[in-house]
Amino acid sequence: MSNVAVSSDSFTVKPLNLATLSLSNLLPYITSPELILNSHSTWSPGPYTLNATISINGLIVDYDTVKFYVGEEEKWEGEGDCEVCGIIKDSLKIAESQRYESYASSTIKNIEGMSSLRFRVFLNQIVKILGEREAVNYLEVGVYKGSTFVSALDENVGVGKGWAIDDWSLFGGPKEEFLRSVERFGDVVNVHETNAFNFPEIDTLKNVNVYFYDGPHTYTNHFRSITDYYPILSENFILIVDDFNFKDVREGTEEGIKVMNGTVEGFWEVRTGNNELDGGGGGEWHNGCGVYVVRKWLEPVEFVEEVPVVEVVVGVEEVQVPEVVVRGEPLELTEITSPPPTEPFNVIFELSSLLPSTPPGFDTLTISVIPSWYPTAAAHFKRLVEAGYYDNCSIYRIIPNFFLQFGLHPNPNVTSVWSSVEVPTNEDLTPQKNMRGLVGFVPGSGAQVYVNLSELESHNSRLNSQGLIPFGKVIGTQNREGNWPVIEGIQRKYGQKIDVKRLEKEGKDYLEDFEDLTYIVKAHIMVR
Repeated sequence: MSNVAVSSDSFTVKPLNLATLSLSNLLPYITSPELILNSHSTWSPGPYTLNATISINGLIVDYDTVKFYVGEEEKWEGEGDCEVCGIIKDSLKIAESQRYESYASSTIKNIEGMSSLRFRVFLNQIVKILGEREAVNYLEVGVYKGSTFVSALDENVGVGKGWAIDDWSLFGGPKEEFLRSVERFGDVVNVHETNAFNFPEIDTLKNVNVYFYDGPHTYTNHFRSITDYYPILSENFILIVDDFNFKDVREGTEEGIKVMNGTVEGFWEVRTGNNELDGGGGGEWHNGCGVYVVRKWLEPVEFVEEVPVVEVVVGVEEVQVPEVVVRGEPLELTEITSPPPTEPFNVIFELSSLLPSTPPGFDTLTISVIPSWYPTAAAHFKRLVEAGYYDNCSIYRIIPNFFLQFGLHPNPNVTSVWSSVEVPTNEDLTPQKNMRGLVGFVPGSGAQVYVNLSELESHNSRLNSQGLIPFGKVIGTQNREGNWPVIEGIQRKYGQKIDVKRLEKEGKDYLEDFEDLTYIVKAHIMVR
């Protein structure tokens, strides 16, 4: 028979052998008051409700009903064949061995915190073994008193940098205890007292190859733990995630890796106690843990494949585009004779199919166009809006805190006409640098628009180097976190799954399999 762990609201017991679990061998493991359960020869995993007696020196003084859960043995499962995967396997082998305590220094054994000694040894060995082949840059989000952070770095000479992020808003805020525990590491450690998702100095972190996340545990938190921190992670990195019993933890993490196009080369997990109960088991792996070995997709995020450029040049004075047919009705995208804009103007995009969590009244996206930044682009964008090009277009790409993208028309014939238009830059133009909230055309397209959602200097520098020049910015009410509620309400579950090339060629027919996409109902210029 295998071992089990038993947990209950009334009492806890240590792992026992199923074949011999009975009243006689249960007594030494039960907390006060002493509970004697009716004898069972074998116990299968699952929930139990049993009659119990409370006794003192063998004298029964009361009866009670006890509810508890018999769970499977806390066992790691997973696989991976890469070189770094071998480090995880070796570390688990040590941590699960009977001699694991011999691998722990007195510091690791004695530091106070909410982590088991077995888990501390596991972290320490990952950093130790990896540090024998390359410098380890360790990041931990949610450090509390430092039991896991200190264990990871303790006596590991291969550590280059260690970053700790916590705002110490929970569990009594033991910041000073943490700082005392890491003093001996000196300049190796950098401590950031901040909200993990409102972290202006994130760009100061570089090439993190071991990342332990134990911050807030909502789906969104875990999704952003990947997307927000992805640019500062190394080409290959080890990701360790606590509280893996929770469904939101698992799904948020996996979706974050997926939308960032990460390749999972190895994965291991352990779940404890009753996976559906908050807090899970009380064993040596606490509330479960997940470990990933991830290889990043090194190519820059492509906003769109370049399309052949037709010799149609948009000048400030005039534009000629032939008439095309949309949904069986003529839509005249003809020459527009209105003068090019010189003053800023606002374009309002009315949106549909926003997420249910979107606050009432936040169903329009407003872009302020600033002609002085990029005159020819401002003129061309104005013509697109006036011609009704963006009406019924989908917002087909969005990665939170990274970018969103729209501008492929439901009719591929319309897309082909406008996407082939070249929007030249002015020779004397000093390009506006990219930053969060700015808007521009995607290179190689005369109609697709990107909205930059990133505050990261590394990301914005990459956009600048790729020739993305903003012509406007998002304006409107922001929430306490500095985000636009309407953008947070845009459907994001597809990430980058939509094939831009197919959408460009097939139009709305291709999108039939993508339910709940957010659409632009109508775009119009605000009349002042």
